[in-house]
Amino acid sequence: MCVVFSRFNKLSNWFKGKEFNRDNFNLFIQFLRESKYTDSYINNFIKLGKNIDILLKIEQLRDYTYFKENKTWTGDILTPNEIEQIANKHI
Repeated sequence: MCVVFSRFNKLSNWFKGKEFNRDNFNLFIQFLRESKYTDSYINNFIKLGKNIDILLKIEQLRDYTYFKENKTWTGDILTPNEIEQIANKHI
């Protein structure tokens, strides 16, 4: 729940003095993209924006599309020996 509040605070701070509408939301998303945030992180703001749109009944973000997330694994894969060592530590 704290994560949602953190995102809401970030969104609120960016929108201070601005109207919550699609044009300004596009600028916010552009700001996030230029700041090199991941698509997954940005999609969470889109989800939040859609919920705010419903709450405020402004009907401007309901059809906003999400970014396609890269689902490839970037971490290292454990070797069978490493897996065995981990398993033996917990016996």
